Amino acid sequence: MLELPPFDIPDDAMVEVLRRMTPEERLTVANNMWVAARNAIDHMLRTDHPEWSDAEIRREITRRMLPGTVLPD
Repeated sequence: MLELPPFDIPDDAMVEVLRRMTPEERLTVANNMWVAARNAIDHMLRTDHPEWSDAEIRREITRRMLPGTVLPD
């Protein structure tokens, strides 16, 4: 079985960078990462499925980023 590296464990250099940040800076970084991920998924879906409506795109983004979330049709 292929074993993947533990991506969820930051290395020492990253820990030091995060320790030097204020809570507000860490939240800003996290939010920017979330927005970048959402935008990347949006772009990919619009490229792969040009026939999908905006509502279908939003529903799929939500499904991928917030598993278990139920959106009305």
